[in-house]
Amino acid sequence: MESTLINNSRPKVRSLASPSLDFWMLGGGSIIAILLGVFLTQSNPSPYTLLVGVTLGNFFVTYPHFAFSYFLFYSGFYARLRSPETTVASRVRLMLAGVIVPLVMAASLGACYFYKNEHLLQFLVIAMFFLTGWHYAKQGYGTLITLSVYRDIFYTAREKIILTANAYSVWLFAWACATVEPHNFFHGLSLTFFTVPKALALLLGIGATLTTFAVVDLFADRFLADRKNFPVNGVLGYLASLYFWTMLVGFQTWAVFVLIPAFHSLQYLFFVWKFKAGEKAASGQAQTTAQGKIYGIIALIFFILGGWLLGTFFMDFLPKRIDALHISPLRQVVGFFLVSFLTFINIHHYFMDSAFWRRDNAKVQQYLFKAQ
Repeated sequence: MESTLINNSRPKVRSLASPSLDFWMLGGGSIIAILLGVFLTQSNPSPYTLLVGVTLGNFFVTYPHFAFSYFLFYSGFYARLRSPETTVASRVRLMLAGVIVPLVMAASLGACYFYKNEHLLQFLVIAMFFLTGWHYAKQGYGTLITLSVYRDIFYTAREKIILTANAYSVWLFAWACATVEPHNFFHGLSLTFFTVPKALALLLGIGATLTTFAVVDLFADRFLADRKNFPVNGVLGYLASLYFWTMLVGFQTWAVFVLIPAFHSLQYLFFVWKFKAGEKAASGQAQTTAQGKIYGIIALIFFILGGWLLGTFFMDFLPKRIDALHISPLRQVVGFFLVSFLTFINIHHYFMDSAFWRRDNAKVQQYLFKAQ
């Protein structure tokens, strides 16, 4: 196998919080929880138990993680857009995520309402599921890369191709499996119009299998070459995102509705926490006074509370209150506005993250990759 780039100087191990917390929050905890849950519950839980689990997970984990992406992305948006250090490609991504996508989504959902266009709404929901799986795969890859950088481990171009090819192959196969026998409804909206041919799903499955073997060989080579510096938590985050979250999306089980969105959001929130901690540390160097530290703590508290309140308001309270007025243009879609809000936020979330969590973002470099 191709020789790998390994630093044998045994640098001091860095982590997002600590090696043990990283294990539980980035992937290891979800693997244990899902396997334990499958062992303990051979059947789906009662509707009441499922409702409580989904509600708690949404209100305290999933909803805030969407809101935080808005705070991070639009904070300093125009400054980054006009910065001479921002490349043309980055400007295109910023404009796409920050301006074009929300305008197009708002116009499309408006057309669904005013023209009673059910097919367009179905297409948007399918696109949401498609991009959600892609988002899961990319976040798992990002987790591996970040935790590897913390150990001064850098992958060759060939290894990165293998890792990304596997991530996308597994995601595409999982998405195809979920649509071969599609779930009938999403909050009353029929999605049975779209199916992936079984022959195509089989080909995607072969691709996912082959790239999986390549990734196993890659990780085995890394482990045997430098066991003490192997990025265990990064690898677990990568594997959990692909094989325990993305692959299980096609199954309507309690794990899909409760555990997977919660653990995905926890993984995301851990990166947000590290980013904000790095930002606070950097500001603390400039403001060493007691007053400056107090302002920093207050700002962090408002950031957390704001994420929880805004996430809950726009993803639950507001759309449900509008739907309660019974003004849906589609009779069978009782929760038209809930579907619209969830679709808008999920798709926008994908594009914002794709433009924000990048190496060419100076803040990400300073507060995440270079953070101690």
